[in-house]
Amino acid sequence: MNKLTNQQQPMTKEPSAQSVRHQQAQTSDEELLLRAGQQNERAFRALYERFKRCAFGLDHAILQDVSEAQDAVQEKFIKIWRYASAFTPRGPGSARRYIMEIDRNICREILHKRRVRQQTISLMSDIDADWEYVADYLQSTWQQDPGAVRPQQEDTHLAEKLLSFAQNHFKPIQYLVFVGFLSGMSCAELAATHNITKDSARGYVARSFKSLREIFAEGDDE
Repeated sequence: MNKLTNQQQPMTKEPSAQSVRHQQAQTSDEELLLRAGQQNERAFRALYERFKRCAFGLDHAILQDVSEAQDAVQEKFIKIWRYASAFTPRGPGSARRYIMEIDRNICREILHKRRVRQQTISLMSDIDADWEYVADYLQSTWQQDPGAVRPQQEDTHLAEKLLSFAQNHFKPIQYLVFVGFLSGMSCAELAATHNITKDSARGYVARSFKSLREIFAEGDDE
C-alpha cells in the first residue's frame, strides 16, 4: 500500500517560541493593534512588550511618581485590550499615536484626581467644620421659591473658602452661578444674569451642592 497510515503521516511542527518572537518583531504596530482588537492575546502581549518601557517613561515624566506611573501603564493596557477594536490604521505611526493618546488621557485623569485630592485636603484643613454645618450654611441661601426673600447666614470665612474651591474645581458657568447664589441672588436673577433658564440655574446650584458633598465625604474617608 502506498498510502501512509495515520501513524506514518508527517507531524506538523508547532512554531518555536523563538520563531514566534521573530515573526512578531517583524509585525507592524498597526497590525498588532488590529489583532489585539480581535482579542488575539499573543498580539496583545507583543504590543505590551513593545510599548511598556516607553509608556512608563512617558507616564513617569508627566506624573513624577513611580507608583502612579505604574498604575497608568496598567490602566492603559486594560483600555487597549477593551477598545483596540475601535482603532483604524492611518499609515505608519498611527498605532503609536493611538496608544500614546490613550496614555495621555489616563495621565490627565490621574492629575485631575490628584488635584481634587489636594483641594479636598486643603478645603478640609481650612474649614474647621463638617458637611452638616456647610450644608446648613448653603441651605440658608437655597430657595425653592425663586422670587422669595432669602435668609442669609453670615460666615465670611466659609464663603471665601467655598468660593476659592469652586473657582478651581467648577466649570466657568457653574462657578459664576455659584458665586451669585452665595451672594444671595434668586434663581430668577441668576437666570436673567447669565442668560439661562431657571431650571438650568437650579441645576448648576444642585451640582455644586453635590460636588461639595462628595468632597466632604472623600475627606471623611481619608
